[in-house]
Amino acid sequence: MVHTSNGKIKKLRSSRACSNCRRRKIKCSGIQPCPNCEIYGCLCVFEPVNGMTPMNFSSKPSETEFHHGNSMHSVKPKTEPSHDLITLDSVDYYFRTENLLTTPVFLISGNDGLYKDDSENQKCLIELQTILKQLQDLPESNPLVLNIKQNVTSQLQKLLNNWEPQIDLSKLQEVVQNTEKDSKSIETELMKNKYRDKVCLARFATWSDSTVGSDFNINSNPILSQGPSVEVARGLFSPIQVFSLRGIAFLLRKYLLNINNIKNSYSMKETVYLMLRIFDIGCFQENEQCRYFGNPLDVYLGKWQTISIPENLSSSIALPNSMTEMENNLVFRIIMMFPQPFTTEITSSTLHDLLYASQNSAVMFSHVVKMFSINKTKFVNFLVRITKANYKVLESDDNTFRSFCQLDDQLRTLCYHYFNLTLNNREICLTLEYLETLLSLLKNIRSSKQLYSFERMLNVALECAKHIGLPRWEYYVGLDEIIAEKRRKLWWELYCLEKHLCLQTGHISSINETFMTCLLPQQFIKVGLLNNKDLLTKINSVPQQLVNLMSVQSLAFYGRCAALQLVGHFQRKILYADRYTSIQNSAKHPILRARLLEETFKEFNEGKKALNCLKGQTMRLFTIANMDSSYARSSDISQEDSEIAKHFVFLYGNILCGILASSTNIVSRLTEECKRREMAAPLSKAGIELYKVWIEMNNILLGCESDYSICQLLKYYQLVFILIITKAFTIGDLVTKEDVITILRVFKRVHNISIFRNNEENEKVFKSESYKTFCSEFSVLGTVTRMTLISYMDEEKIDADGLNLILCSEAPDIADIPELILDSKAYTFKYLLKPVEKSGLHLRVKKMIEDDTHFHSEELKRREPFIKKLTESISDIPSTIINSPSNAKTFNPDINFGKQADGTFMSPLPQLQNGNLSDLKKKSMVGELQDPTKSRSNDSNLPTSGFNIGTLDDFVNNTDLNDLYDQLWSNQEWDTFL
Repeated sequence: MVHTSNGKIKKLRSSRACSNCRRRKIKCSGIQPCPNCEIYGCLCVFEPVNGMTPMNFSSKPSETEFHHGNSMHSVKPKTEPSHDLITLDSVDYYFRTENLLTTPVFLISGNDGLYKDDSENQKCLIELQTILKQLQDLPESNPLVLNIKQNVTSQLQKLLNNWEPQIDLSKLQEVVQNTEKDSKSIETELMKNKYRDKVCLARFATWSDSTVGSDFNINSNPILSQGPSVEVARGLFSPIQVFSLRGIAFLLRKYLLNINNIKNSYSMKETVYLMLRIFDIGCFQENEQCRYFGNPLDVYLGKWQTISIPENLSSSIALPNSMTEMENNLVFRIIMMFPQPFTTEITSSTLHDLLYASQNSAVMFSHVVKMFSINKTKFVNFLVRITKANYKVLESDDNTFRSFCQLDDQLRTLCYHYFNLTLNNREICLTLEYLETLLSLLKNIRSSKQLYSFERMLNVALECAKHIGLPRWEYYVGLDEIIAEKRRKLWWELYCLEKHLCLQTGHISSINETFMTCLLPQQFIKVGLLNNKDLLTKINSVPQQLVNLMSVQSLAFYGRCAALQLVGHFQRKILYADRYTSIQNSAKHPILRARLLEETFKEFNEGKKALNCLKGQTMRLFTIANMDSSYARSSDISQEDSEIAKHFVFLYGNILCGILASSTNIVSRLTEECKRREMAAPLSKAGIELYKVWIEMNNILLGCESDYSICQLLKYYQLVFILIITKAFTIGDLVTKEDVITILRVFKRVHNISIFRNNEENEKVFKSESYKTFCSEFSVLGTVTRMTLISYMDEEKIDADGLNLILCSEAPDIADIPELILDSKAYTFKYLLKPVEKSGLHLRVKKMIEDDTHFHSEELKRREPFIKKLTESISDIPSTIINSPSNAKTFNPDINFGKQADGTFMSPLPQLQNGNLSDLKKKSMVGELQDPTKSRSNDSNLPTSGFNIGTLDDFVNNTDLNDLYDQLWSNQEWDTFL
């Protein structure tokens, strides 16, 4: 509508209408794509009326589709588990090949970049399409017409099958020979073509070509101009990219900058700060883990007042060849710090046993790992027992808790130390016993936040397993079945750990299934699945009666191993397949990319069907997990079986949602900008499936007897919760009032775990990894719950008082909980705010250096040869972190946050480099703290300016949100896939 000179509104009438609007007899805007086609999710085509060909897209939603708006709120939690399949229907909602062949195209011209001109292919395509369109007006009953149409269609298919972008070698040589300082990489040049000036490399990573007249100029941003377009702090296809810097910027732009209530806007600004702190602390912890894992004895003892060792004790023990006298003394110091008699009571291991085992590195490694596993199991059982509703608190509980925390750290330190000692001993590493010990250690540390240590040890375990032939059937011939099954089980356990890790982090798997020919464990063989190939092709035909014979523990392993093999297939066949991720795809004609997108949806749906079939086979576990605890006991379901079932159900949901979230990265690459509305329907289906998983998880969590049992499941739950609250797949409202009440009850259960809070002033507790892990998970849960409340309040146009009125009426048992979440300075966020000092995040460097001076410099000098040898053996640790014994100790995580593309560590926010640290030196230490800007002086590409988030008050009062968005988003165009 437009206003005329007399003030009246004149309606604009279109002189043309698209095919779909004509067929539906509705008004068309005349703009391509028209709003009606966007709403119905179909291709918008304008043709002359006489030559109109009705499109074959269905405008009627399928039975499984859920609509946005009020009807969305009709989805209720189910008391019984469901395994209904919801597919991303490429037939109803996306391109069909036959539609592609008749979709009119136009000759596209422009700069071909490094590619050869394909105008002849385009002309041929247009010519064949014209013929095919003319044939459609003729009666199909004529055999001659039908034959010609088939021939033309065949020629079109052949053209599209053989049409690939061809690189012009002469142009490529010019680029290679270009030695200009500011010249872009060859990969960047290969992105430039006449078909696309913008490509989504991942959900929050958009590359744009500034040479085609776009307003966006990547070179105008000093942060991004010399760095990769993809953020390296998260994996390439990580399902939780929303917690990367650009992901935070995405949430900032999508929700905060458009928020309705000014009070809610203030709260959301605080929430952005908390999210940045989660990212900050994650990078901080990773650097801390590097130091700890490389020098576990030094780092641990550096936190405590070391004690002297009686001379007769150290002299009575013969030193092994692989340990120096100093290392032996440090190990003895830690052993003497064990809480006694607690250690002996819990692990049944005496001081004499430890001293005897310490004479052999391999024996000691196995011994301390066994102790660590026993202590971890009993620690968890203790926390589960004391957090039950009917538990009567004992006076001794606090001391027991502190001893568990202390012993857990001490044993973890010794585990890391002896792992490093045995790392280069092939006689030790290449044995089945060593791998079994390492697998036990991996299982016990995967629940903690020590991802760096877990990844490094898992890589070592996989390499050792490959060396002794675990992935190949040939190495099993001639063995006893007992030994062979042990080897199979060991390999597939490592396989599962690696595949789940890759799905969570978005990193590329190091296991190539092409060369993996070993048989599956006996649980699979008994149901007719011999190897990985059998599982992928025959999982739909497994007899259910054979699966029902498995015990709960065996069924859980069967389901977990099968699900993660399907993950491996998904990663290999779709996520990282060259067919869908090739750099040359950006130079393909839009029709060619549409065909690839159709293939992607078909492949994805096949994988979904296999996962759904697996869910049906393991439905007994879903039934047990959803049982009320009292009903489970009356049904002779043990507590152990119930916990196993719950963990499997949460793992399955985590895997499914991780696949859904990862898939958006591939779809974003292949989706045309003007057709993204067509993705609304299939993405809504994915959102509904995600929502169902979340509802089931919430019901199971609230059914747990122990509060700490809920905490153990958060490692699976948080991914699903984050995807739901950040509306990763939805356009309309999703979270209802009932959902808000449910998640507040979940939060309350975790908040009720008071033993960490009651003992946080104790040095044994607040320095422990157990405390850090709990606080980290609790902070993330609190932050995401806070996002939920603020988003809900904004949608309902209420404030905190309005929410309190609703809760007092609907759920008075949790009416006081929102205060613990909406108050940014409440205990919930203490862990996120505590490290920040008043003047800013990174002025605690000086204090850290001063604390380090208390460490024994003479011991470091004596240990220099050993540390150098050890750190050189761990090739995965970046050289900027550990390049000498002194740097391993004086390295400050606050200076280098996150990884760069070259593997080194740097600050995720450019402001971290503002401080001049060159005058801060460490006395009585080998070496000195290097200025981070000088240490990278040869790399002029790194940014040197930016902002500092400072304290919460500084951030809220002084930060301009638009400037913050520009900085975080790195000035990329606002053009994400969703």
